[in-house]
Amino acid sequence: MSGDLSGKAVVLGLDGATWDLLRPLAERGVMPNLARALEQGRHGRLQSCLPPYSSPAWMSISTGKNPGSHGIFDFWEAGAPGEKRLVSSRSARGRKLWELADDAGKVAHVVAVPVSYPPAQLEHGTFVCGMFTPGESVDYTWPHELKAELKALPGGYEADPYAQGLEGRAFIEQTHAVIRQQEVATGHLLEKGDWDLLFSVIQAPDPIQHKFWNVLDPTDPRYDAERAREVLPMLEETYRRCDEVIGDRMAMAERGAFVMIVSDHGFGRYEKNFYLNKVLEDAGLLVREQKAKQVATRGLSTRRVIDFVRRIDVFGIEGRVPTRYREKLARSIDSALSTPIDRAGTKAYAAARSAESVFIETHVPAEERDEVARRAIAALEGARDPDTGEPIIDAAMRREDVYDGVELERIPDILIDFGERPYVASDRLASSGIVEQLPAAGGGGRHRRYGIILALGPGITPGEIEGANIVDLAPTALHAMGLPVPQDMDGKVLIELFADGREVQTSEAASSETSEVAYSDEEAAAIEASLKGIGYL
Repeated sequence: MSGDLSGKAVVLGLDGATWDLLRPLAERGVMPNLARALEQGRHGRLQSCLPPYSSPAWMSISTGKNPGSHGIFDFWEAGAPGEKRLVSSRSARGRKLWELADDAGKVAHVVAVPVSYPPAQLEHGTFVCGMFTPGESVDYTWPHELKAELKALPGGYEADPYAQGLEGRAFIEQTHAVIRQQEVATGHLLEKGDWDLLFSVIQAPDPIQHKFWNVLDPTDPRYDAERAREVLPMLEETYRRCDEVIGDRMAMAERGAFVMIVSDHGFGRYEKNFYLNKVLEDAGLLVREQKAKQVATRGLSTRRVIDFVRRIDVFGIEGRVPTRYREKLARSIDSALSTPIDRAGTKAYAAARSAESVFIETHVPAEERDEVARRAIAALEGARDPDTGEPIIDAAMRREDVYDGVELERIPDILIDFGERPYVASDRLASSGIVEQLPAAGGGGRHRRYGIILALGPGITPGEIEGANIVDLAPTALHAMGLPVPQDMDGKVLIELFADGREVQTSEAASSETSEVAYSDEEAAAIEASLKGIGYL
């Protein structure tokens, strides 16, 4: 690596990082490099997409486009109830940051960005896919021979190691090894010669916050002090290793590089399921088939069946069954209790696997769609938690009131914003009420809309930055490298981060076509195993 890094851009992603956790960790001395960076750099909240899911968020970060422009809303393409078609890096419209850099003759190294398979075939740089890679048998690097190089490094290499499904202490220890593994790989790439862009992502914060939020956050009403005594030191070691990487990137900034440390979304607690289809059914917008109606009339739900099984588990079998098998049982019970909706009689439904959205049925005439949307939004915003009497969501909005773009039709008709409220949406039909308390022992966290941004480098003055959005990151990185910003990007250059007074240069829209990657059954299973392993399913 050369001594002077002026004109180079570095993006370090901390998947799911939130100031709600990072600031206390920095103050307690767990993350001393972060504490120093907060004193030296510009920092603030970074607004993510709505809903704040990793798949569309990383696409927005890399393309500078909102979901209405790039077309990705979830890990699956939007479709009919029960339809599943996994997305890929080729599903999004728009040239990625590293492709634009490569087009300009710049050398880009990209490591472990989620939903980046198949790898970009860069002419000048290298590419290593991350989460959502369909197993170790595929070619997930560019050039392809790079894969063998990485596997020959100390500790080896896996593109998506969390697909192994480890739990508890073993999972936390795995995050330590993965962070180290990826940094060794990153160092190997930087030793290949001069470079212009480094874009890498540490995924670890996201899955441990999904699994251990009530251990990490002492303000959580479900805070588990006993479990914290057991695993909190190990969890803090995960953040300490993230902090070591932050220290490395700070050293790059001190040598002239423009550095942004960012997250794709924030995080917070959740305590209850919110059953969207039950709300729509009560509003007369969703009709179930007769069998499902009978299940609902009897008051059966997945949670009630599981609670009944727990009451009769006198031998304590549940405690000896691995979590992944308990989750599989829950899904099987839900499948048994649910039947498909009556599509002909239904006007609106929730079907996205991530569920924080509603579709209007395609058979609803154009002249009726506004009224159906109005009724659905009124029902969702009017829903109240029967335990507290409080609203469950902050807002439900038409997609065109949130986003615009040529791919708007690919995302659901209505988007839901939970704000800071402790709920998670579900599209399950096997529910007799609109909310259901989750077991306190679960202790997990869910995505929230505001993540982090921290910028370091020449001319950046200490302080806060306001109004930053994930779509601003790609244009800002391009500007840092002296490259023009394509006119079809939705984001803007965060010009307040630059002291050199350079005007933002623009270029014509960069052409980009989408295409579908046909995953085999084995590859699709590998991806879903990964999503389960990190707490998304």
